[in-house]
Amino acid sequence: MTGMLASDGPDDYWVRRAQAGDGKAFSELVRRHQNRVYRYLLRMLGSHDDALELTQDAFIKAWQALPDWQPEAQFVTWLM
Repeated sequence: MTGMLASDGPDDYWVRRAQAGDGKAFSELVRRHQNRVYRYLLRMLGSHDDALELTQDAFIKAWQALPDWQPEAQFVTWLM
């Protein structure tokens, strides 16, 4: 997928690039999914600050666990 814009392509394309060490690809995944994760946590916790902190923690843990992601699972399902 040459010439791909940041908003193009399925998540698994960006995950594979991130698994290869491409931090910008992981940033694209964060951009795509951070609002969903934040809203979910805000509903659960009722605290803006706690939801922000745990959203950040979730993506840090996702980055660390990314080598274990398998394409059989959608990235967002795995993330959540």
